[in-house]
Amino acid sequence: MGRIVANYIVTGVELADGHLITGKTPYDHDQPTMTMPLNWEKEKAERVAEFYANYLAADAQPTDGWSCHKFVADVMGWEVLWSEHANPYYLTPGIFAVQASMLRDETPYVVRGKMEGVGFLTHSMLGLPDPDYTLGIDGRDAGLWIKPHAAITKKYGNRFYRQHQPVVQRLGKVGRLLQPSKAAKTFPLIDATID
Repeated sequence: MGRIVANYIVTGVELADGHLITGKTPYDHDQPTMTMPLNWEKEKAERVAEFYANYLAADAQPTDGWSCHKFVADVMGWEVLWSEHANPYYLTPGIFAVQASMLRDETPYVVRGKMEGVGFLTHSMLGLPDPDYTLGIDGRDAGLWIKPHAAITKKYGNRFYRQHQPVVQRLGKVGRLLQPSKAAKTFPLIDATID
């Protein structure tokens, strides 16, 4: 019958030991399903499960918000601080454009697309074993989705970039959003340096 290319919301995460973390989103038996094993390095796979348990599990009671950018930063193990009005206004060093067909498993990417501006990155996501799909949060305080590239480009834009750990950027009067743990610990950023 051919392959179904669709958006999939993650309704659960099964750990290597068989423990299942069930999501808040109910499972719809009438919809097509997909199971995708992540043969990622242990720490990164555990951080995916930890993020899911903390924010998206049926019994999760998060005390703070989350976004696609926070998901990628947490899974990658990047120590970052978030401003009170966290928006994705940051730049990363050495980002370079890639074709959607070249996205690799376990690799962080960003889309710099429809909402242009200096340092504005619209959507963060992670590559998956299936090169036609990515894993990411679909908006602020939203669910975890497995999406085909066509759905991402339609919503966010078609300029994919490989993502690296964010660095401090001074944007206007306040430094907004991400900074590594070695940078200034408070906002606004004044004379912040990176080791």
